[in-house]
Amino acid sequence: MRIVTLDFETYYDKEYSLSKMNTEEYVRDPRFEAIMLGIKEDNGVAYTVLGPDIKHALEGLQLDKCAVVAHHAHFDGFILSHRYGVKPAVWLDTLSMARGVVDGQLSLGSLAKWAGLPPKGNEVVAAMGKRLADFTPTELAAYRKYCKNDVELTYQLMLKLFAHHSKQEMQIADMVIRTFTEPVLELDKELLQELHDTLTGQKVAALLMCGASRESLMSNNKFADALKKLGVTPPMKLSKATGKQTYAFSKVDPGMKALQEHPDPKVQALVSARLGVKSTLAETRAMRMIQMADRGPAPVYLQFSGAKRTGRLSGGDKMNWQNNARNKEVSDTTVLGGTIITPDGRATLNEYGSKTTKTSLGDYRTKDCHELGLRDVILAPEGHVLVVVDSSNIEARALALLARQDDAVERFRLKEDPYCYMASKIFGMEINKKDHPEQRRLGKIAVLGLGYGMGAGKFEETCAAQGIRLKPSQAQLTVDIYRSTMHKVPAFWRTSEEGFIHMRTGTKKWVVPDMIYTDKECFVLPSGRRIRYPGLTKNDMGSWAYTADNTLTDLYGGKAVENIVQAVARDIVMEQTLKISKQGYRVVLSAHDEAVMCVPESEAEACLDFALATMRTPPAWCSTLPLDAEGGYHKSYGGVDK
Repeated sequence: MRIVTLDFETYYDKEYSLSKMNTEEYVRDPRFEAIMLGIKEDNGVAYTVLGPDIKHALEGLQLDKCAVVAHHAHFDGFILSHRYGVKPAVWLDTLSMARGVVDGQLSLGSLAKWAGLPPKGNEVVAAMGKRLADFTPTELAAYRKYCKNDVELTYQLMLKLFAHHSKQEMQIADMVIRTFTEPVLELDKELLQELHDTLTGQKVAALLMCGASRESLMSNNKFADALKKLGVTPPMKLSKATGKQTYAFSKVDPGMKALQEHPDPKVQALVSARLGVKSTLAETRAMRMIQMADRGPAPVYLQFSGAKRTGRLSGGDKMNWQNNARNKEVSDTTVLGGTIITPDGRATLNEYGSKTTKTSLGDYRTKDCHELGLRDVILAPEGHVLVVVDSSNIEARALALLARQDDAVERFRLKEDPYCYMASKIFGMEINKKDHPEQRRLGKIAVLGLGYGMGAGKFEETCAAQGIRLKPSQAQLTVDIYRSTMHKVPAFWRTSEEGFIHMRTGTKKWVVPDMIYTDKECFVLPSGRRIRYPGLTKNDMGSWAYTADNTLTDLYGGKAVENIVQAVARDIVMEQTLKISKQGYRVVLSAHDEAVMCVPESEAEACLDFALATMRTPPAWCSTLPLDAEGGYHKSYGGVDK
């Protein structure tokens, strides 16, 4: 297959640029102009074509039969698809390939320096505010040289990065890029407007319910107390000035960024108010989607290997499609600060709701009633449905297998409820899902939360955030019961931490026999991917740390196990999702352990059956792992009953 490397240079100015707009908005804007396209065919000499000649050049390249290389293929690919109707046979994206391999900045210039390639140049700065007709011959010649250099750098970078990825990983990256470059999902604008209005009301209500004042927002201690009242542990960081732990409450601190997307709207409102942000991220996302609905099908921007340690997908481009929280079931028609879909299918109002009562979600059965959310506004196009399949307890299953906790693996094989089992141990009585929902919920929090070294204090806080109040003694007892019941898990923490010694020297040591071993500053997974810990070091106190984004980050056995388990779970789900895609079912979204396909209505049952069977079948490299999945289909993402 021929390899063609491409790079678009496009018009931008102070107001119209990717720094102020997301990719979809920028490319679909009427101000868009492709000034030139850099092209390199296989290992030939790079050349450029100017805007008026691009369409003809693309027709001659026949990219539908080629592998196309680009740096940030979401951008170049969306231009190809939206502006020229071109869809390559294969995508190779050097930005995606660099994630998980290179620590630090991933711009083309930074990666060129990392790879020992010539410098990128900065002629693009002089192009600001200039359309093709505005360039002098001298300026245009310099810009064309700059563009050709970008193409050469991208091609050389691809050759260097290619060896770090398997064929399967490249196929997964291609699948992920196409959820953005070839969009099909539709958005319900009226329902989005209703949701936006409701979220605005929720924010006001949340601040009132929190009792937040300007004083509490500006005082670190009082703001920390306000977070604690909502069951949230205030984020901390190491102070460069004192060398001691201090609150991490600035807008650039990762902990505060994460709290802006907390599932509790009261937490979102409190954090946004502290940061001086007028809208919560949920409001902002809803407004972006309202605007997107007018421009065409919704591109789903996902970053391949966006999570640096685990390689999980992540959101990006000022949108986080992975954080459209699951709908909350309700039993009546009134919830403070939220619009409710009632048993008769109508959207009812409440004190902070909006004026409309329209919903286009179709017929809802009583058990489908839930609080209106972003999933509800995401729709399949006419004549199609969304098939949603979710891998059940994948992390808990993977942890049991990797830790060699054979009795837990066997319970999964027998389809026993792991949460009821743990709850039965905690309460010393037989717990079942029907008669003991609250006790089971504690068992679930224990199973999902205690596998990575969490102590009693943190567990108490985690339970409080989910509405379960425990005494310190109860939290400690639960931790002790978990660790004695799952006794191989703490042993796995210790084995993983012992592996750090071998990682420093680059020697091979099996952490999980025949599955995971150590190499220089990394764990090597069965898929061949690596969990990297650059600059791994041990201080005089015996604690381990590594360097992430120029910051020293603590590392310990439980944290390493969390990374390993999540990475293995990612590999399982992505391999399964790719298999579903290869069967011909179009993958339009992947959210953590969930795959979403858009298919014609007539293919819904067949797609669902195949997807469920696929996600219940473990890959060959973990063939003894019992898996399960649940799924369903509906016109709307939120309407799927699993």
